[in-house]
Amino acid sequence: MFDILIYLLLAVVMLLLIAFFYVRDKAIYKRLEAYERAIDDLHSRVYKLENKRSSVGDFDQKELLTALNKVEERFESKIDELGEPLLRAIRAIKRVEENLIKTEARIDEKIAKLEESMKPVSKKDSSKEMRIIKLYESGLSIEEIAQRERLPQGEVEFIIKMHRFK
Repeated sequence: MFDILIYLLLAVVMLLLIAFFYVRDKAIYKRLEAYERAIDDLHSRVYKLENKRSSVGDFDQKELLTALNKVEERFESKIDELGEPLLRAIRAIKRVEENLIKTEARIDEKIAKLEESMKPVSKKDSSKEMRIIKLYESGLSIEEIAQRERLPQGEVEFIIKMHRFK
């Protein structure tokens, strides 16, 4: 039951992470589309300017190069702006991963403790169980077995039920 709860918790955390990144990526893609449209617009303007230049003949190439350099600088600055949120998201993912690793270590410790607590039953307890089972199979009731063995009825009933599962 505890394992299922832990797996469900991990699944919920993973779903939340996926949802977070989906929403985050959607916003980034919208920005990228806006930049892409701006770049396409600038590209078409440069194309028109080149056509005018070829028709006019004497167009200053230096002006065109400076305009292109400005566009390139603006584009690079926008890319840098987009890179920063992505780096923050990657760092957040790494922190979540570290937390998951720590949680996994704690779960492994608890499992080890549980396994240790479930060591095999001693011979004394085993012989007591065998006596109870033989008495039950011989037709005695749980109450009679409990009185004979001087044990609580719940314990006798538990031993009999456990024997049925084996």
